[in-house]
Amino acid sequence: MINVYLLNISIFASTNFKLLNNFSKIMKKATKLLIMVTVLLCTTVALAQSTITGTVVEAGTNLPLPGANVIEKGTSNGVTTDFDGNFSITTKENAGDIVITYIGYNSKTISFSADASLGKIEMESSQVGLEEIQIIASVAVDRKTPVAVSTVKAADIELKLGSQEFPEILKSTPGIYVTKAGGGFGDGQVRMRGFGSVNVAVMINGIPVNDMENGRVFWSNWAGLGDVTSTMQTQRGLGAAKIAVPSIGGTINIITKTTDVEEGGNVMTSVGNDGYAKYGVTYSTGLMDNGFAATVSAASTQGDGYVDGTQFSGVSYFVNITKKFNEQHKLAFSAFGAKQQHGQRQNRQLIETYRNSERGRKFNADWGYYNGQVTFQEDNFYHKPQISLNHYWNLNDNTSINSSAYVSFGTGGGGGIRGVNKFTFNTSNEDNIPNGFSDYRDGLYGVIDFDKIADENRALGALGSETILRASRNDHNWYGLLSNLKTNLNDQMVLQAGLDFRSYKGLHFQEVTNLLGGQYWQDGDGTSSGDINNPNRVTRVGDKINYNNDGIVGWIGVFGQLEYDVTDKLNTFVAVAASNTSYKRVDHFRYLDSDPLQETDTYNFLGGSIKGGANYRIDGNHNVFANLGYFERAPDFDAVFLNFRNDNINDDAPNQKITSFELGYGYRSEKLAANVNLYRTMWNDRTEIATFQQPDGTRASANILGVNAVHQGIELDFVYKPTDKIDITGMASFGDWTWSDNVQNVRIFNEEQEEINDSPVNLHIAGLRVADAAQTTMALGLNYKFALDTRLVIDYNYYDNIYADFDPSDRGLSSNLSPEEIAAILATDPQQTWKMPAYGLFDVAMTHGFKFGPFDATLTARVNNVFDTEYIPDAQDGAGSTAENALVWFGFGRTFNLGAKLNF
Repeated sequence: MINVYLLNISIFASTNFKLLNNFSKIMKKATKLLIMVTVLLCTTVALAQSTITGTVVEAGTNLPLPGANVIEKGTSNGVTTDFDGNFSITTKENAGDIVITYIGYNSKTISFSADASLGKIEMESSQVGLEEIQIIASVAVDRKTPVAVSTVKAADIELKLGSQEFPEILKSTPGIYVTKAGGGFGDGQVRMRGFGSVNVAVMINGIPVNDMENGRVFWSNWAGLGDVTSTMQTQRGLGAAKIAVPSIGGTINIITKTTDVEEGGNVMTSVGNDGYAKYGVTYSTGLMDNGFAATVSAASTQGDGYVDGTQFSGVSYFVNITKKFNEQHKLAFSAFGAKQQHGQRQNRQLIETYRNSERGRKFNADWGYYNGQVTFQEDNFYHKPQISLNHYWNLNDNTSINSSAYVSFGTGGGGGIRGVNKFTFNTSNEDNIPNGFSDYRDGLYGVIDFDKIADENRALGALGSETILRASRNDHNWYGLLSNLKTNLNDQMVLQAGLDFRSYKGLHFQEVTNLLGGQYWQDGDGTSSGDINNPNRVTRVGDKINYNNDGIVGWIGVFGQLEYDVTDKLNTFVAVAASNTSYKRVDHFRYLDSDPLQETDTYNFLGGSIKGGANYRIDGNHNVFANLGYFERAPDFDAVFLNFRNDNINDDAPNQKITSFELGYGYRSEKLAANVNLYRTMWNDRTEIATFQQPDGTRASANILGVNAVHQGIELDFVYKPTDKIDITGMASFGDWTWSDNVQNVRIFNEEQEEINDSPVNLHIAGLRVADAAQTTMALGLNYKFALDTRLVIDYNYYDNIYADFDPSDRGLSSNLSPEEIAAILATDPQQTWKMPAYGLFDVAMTHGFKFGPFDATLTARVNNVFDTEYIPDAQDGAGSTAENALVWFGFGRTFNLGAKLNF
């Protein structure tokens, strides 16, 4: 049996050995065949592929367009251009088409066969007249214009904005600090390098929109601007604006869309937290055969507001009609604006108050109910359409004149109270009155009981109301003309010169808006309030009360700028400007109609500026720049007409004097773009209007004249593209902003334009940190492109070294002190205001584009403050400069927004 078993094993092994040997021979042949097939396939694929390179630039300017999409037609194979507009794509086929797209420009299709270098590929703007608008608006050019500049494109605005305030789109920009202030719709504030909106020029299509009297900007007036913005550029410091006397902190340059070259449009909607809802539509005719093109856009927005008692509603609109007569002449008419009304949270509260209230950081003491309807103690309503007619004239290939005639009519104001103040919200525990208690509120930390106030007014009968609601109106009529001549003197020199004319009349008065159950309101006798021409008159809803005066401002400026490209690497410029500002005041209430003092003379103040700079491109990667400027700006209106009167005129008020210089370095490579800027701004004879909250909840202001300040710092920003799908962004800004001297003889006034101090105060502020702006900011962002029309953005923003604003009343030195005691105090450093806690916020946004039948559709989702961080962005200093006594506004918690757009 054993032999038989061994024999079977031998036969099995012999047979299998032969099989294995045959299998080995077969595998060798198969391997050789597979190698031959692989080589053949690779050769075929290689022969079928092509490498296409090129540089995508803007037509007319040759500016590179980084981030343009380059796609092989009919495939998902694509790349994006680098920071210099360059691209290289390996196609799947040896011949075909590539399609180049960039938002705001007409797409371009280019055929290819085999490897090819396409050289410069010029992209034409998809909007008629955009190039000319950019000339009027002084848009800066990266790596050429020697200023610190950041630009946000329409696609990023659409992705990130959602239900945020319009200036919040800039919060990851170096040197910029943006807050929602009290949290009302459009009440946001932006500060650049420590300067508030009063000293940051805001221009829309080159037209200045800062108030002509005080320089303020109210973003609620431009509620629909995000829907029609093409680009938003910040020029920090001197900036590239050529109009006479630029701003001090910098310039926010907003370029709106004009008229689309191609016919089309879209419908959109978005919803968000706290009842936010927005609906809009846009339609463009495209450029027709007769040379006409028109774009119309409208949107409606409403919601309850994140903060209690800040319900809002608004309607925004945009119209642009362009007529292209020939290659030399184009006319463009545009009109845009937003009519809105919203409740406000004007009064800050103690941190303890928010902690004790059931509403937490949403708590607002400035609203309640009247006859069952939401009623605001503080609100804002305004409508400010801006209408312009632009003429673009190309005299020849080298010379053009672009002009804009514009007009703006503003109507509206802010609500408040008049009479006996029954709205005071207790913020202390004095006299055993609990924090949050009021006789006219619905319980502890409750809303205002307007019905109780109305009952008391009715009980007074023929005596009239003792407490009413009123509005402080700030209407205006503004006319202007801006004209710019540009001529190429030769291949190296470009000369620009122009005229800036403005005429403004502001109408300031209070009017009765609600008698709260009473029969009438009896106005004052005209000595400190009311109409002296009709003292103690009976007034009703719609009648003017308390004060009624006009501010008339004239402005005429000229400017010139010479750009000289010394070599291909060295670009220089020098710019000069001069202006005359005229002021006149008319007071209809404080002076008799027969009194010549009712209308003042006109007072003129000359201003001017000179600035220059140079940018040197060391090589294809490195560049350095420097700029230096000195300018004098006319004092503000209130610095001339002191104490809201016509008989106390500071006709020799000194000009504000500003010296600024900056150094910068830039780096560009295929994957990395980075900038570093160092700046220093010295501001002497500064005009500063400090507004603050009084203990009874009402507002007051101090006219601080002649103060000096120094703002200096360093800024860094970068964009890193490790792949075509990923962008990593970052920035850091470190500021050192301080008041450099003390101020004497400061007068303080309430909302009724009445002085509230028995005598002027002297302010001890030398060395005090500039408040209400984060002196340290950082940001880090990730932009991941899943596909051509799908991307995810994650942003983190960090803020530190934020100081509470000071109350001038608390910084004053007692008049009872001797000169020696005052001198001793002034020789010491003042106590710094409360330093708010640092905080950081995460935001996330995602967009997805897809086909919806024959239409292109987009879905967008946004979440701001993802981790619901609790933070304080704004504060007013209190006793002892401690957190316990500071009056604050808390920032918003987590919010969300979902949007959809259908393009046709």
